[in-house]
Amino acid sequence: MLINLTQTFTRNKLEYILGLLISFTSLIIYSMTSCPTVNFIDSGELATVAYTLGIAHPTGYPLFTILGYVFSHLPLGLRIIQQLNFLAGIFCSIGLFFFFRLLVFLISIIFYNRNLRYSEIILIDKKLLIQIYLPAIFGTLTLGFSETFWSQAISVEVYSLHILLLSATLYLFLKAVYVSNELRMKGSYWLAFAYVLGLSFTNHMTTILIIPAVMYLFLYENGFNRKTFRKLFLIVVPFIFGISVYLFLPLRSSQGPLLNWGNPNDIEKLLWHLGGKVYRVWLFSSTESAVKQFNYF
Repeated sequence: MLINLTQTFTRNKLEYILGLLISFTSLIIYSMTSCPTVNFIDSGELATVAYTLGIAHPTGYPLFTILGYVFSHLPLGLRIIQQLNFLAGIFCSIGLFFFFRLLVFLISIIFYNRNLRYSEIILIDKKLLIQIYLPAIFGTLTLGFSETFWSQAISVEVYSLHILLLSATLYLFLKAVYVSNELRMKGSYWLAFAYVLGLSFTNHMTTILIIPAVMYLFLYENGFNRKTFRKLFLIVVPFIFGISVYLFLPLRSSQGPLLNWGNPNDIEKLLWHLGGKVYRVWLFSSTESAVKQFNYF
């Protein structure tokens, strides 16, 4: 009976349905376990920054601030902190949607053609369910309800949005690399990847940690030639559009918001803010301090 039902769906439809089901179910559980008040460390500051459209501690997190401002002013009938804690759950649940699709794509590459052609595996059968969808579902739920991930889904923090952006970035990158050249959408995936990568940097600088692997795979697949550098040049444009969200910091800072950490209203202060200069005293003030921070790391 199960196989007969699944045969009425195309592979893409089933992928969307399962991904949305995982995402929606996770959101319900996250909302039921959501923190009812201000949580540890940066929760209070980030909630204040989001609601008042202020400037957060380095590196500023402008994308998080803008999205948090919009969401915190929606008339949902919740206290501000509860509304922003709920937003964390939304970010994480959407992140799981992209992570599920990322796993499906990776496993599909393993079991089928490396240069994946969807036309070759459109229909769904028992083998496809067992080899691809069940492991992807299990892997996604394992991540979504792991202690660290779950903790980010119940309290306002920049990492919930970071989870979403990294999942989307990696999914779009692998689609851009491995989808057949015959498909027109390949170019669209490259543009979308570059734009989301830029946005990811405006939320958290640890995005840089995926760059070595991304560059290696990009050069491995495309070679070291003129065509490769032409492609890099083309995707720089949407990347700049994405990362331009950082312009929010000097523009908003110059308006004197309630919370204006570092006052990054000119180029010098903006670079200090992006570089985390105020934190360097903890790391480089002495050998003892450096050793202590390295041990934490």
